[in-house]
Amino acid sequence: MLVLLVGASFLRARVPLDEILYAHWTWGIPVFNIAVFCYAVQYIVPELARGFRDRPEKLVPAILGGTGISFLILALVPLAVFLMLPGKEITEVASLSWGRALENPLFYLLVNFFAFCAMLTSFWAIAESFLTNCIERLGFRSERDSRSRALCLAFIVIPPIFLASSGLVGFVSAIFSAGTFGGIIMSVLPVFMLRSARKKGDQEPCWQCGWLAARPIQELVLVVFLASGVYALLSMAGMLPKGW
Repeated sequence: MLVLLVGASFLRARVPLDEILYAHWTWGIPVFNIAVFCYAVQYIVPELARGFRDRPEKLVPAILGGTGISFLILALVPLAVFLMLPGKEITEVASLSWGRALENPLFYLLVNFFAFCAMLTSFWAIAESFLTNCIERLGFRSERDSRSRALCLAFIVIPPIFLASSGLVGFVSAIFSAGTFGGIIMSVLPVFMLRSARKKGDQEPCWQCGWLAARPIQELVLVVFLASGVYALLSMAGMLPKGW
């Protein structure tokens, strides 16, 4: 689906590529937290670690490979949309205007089905992580126990369905908020978990991050993601200039 839709957009482009490639670094600030949400696939890293427990050397390549695929999709899809439409004509849910711009009913159905699949896979990854945590923290029998699984899934699934159908939050604002606080959980807490494990851990790790987990990198992660949280709170409170 991705190859077909992106290929059609490149072949039938309406907006010049040089206009799309013009950029300024400040434009990335308002969408930083949304981009963090797009990498919510990090929530499934513990599941990967469990799956590769007997083959630890495969874990890092799996994480890097998954991240690389995510980056490729996150680059190609927006590029395809902007090739078809100028920014002011793109709807909040971009697949709607993207499908109409391709001027074919089949493409319209295909592009929205692709968007549905993309959101569903993100939801599955996060839900699977939450399911495992609920089973362990609440003392349920097992992930394979039908009753325990049903209770956990109800706790995980019902609130998002309610929020989505109630109209209390918009699509972009929901992703923005999830990216903000999810990003802090995914990026800030692991720094302190790493430091604690290095001080008190009683196991020799199967692999080490090396310079990627050095102290300066840790500090940079803390500064960037805590700053994004402050930015989000100021934005929600209406304390930032219009257009930020």
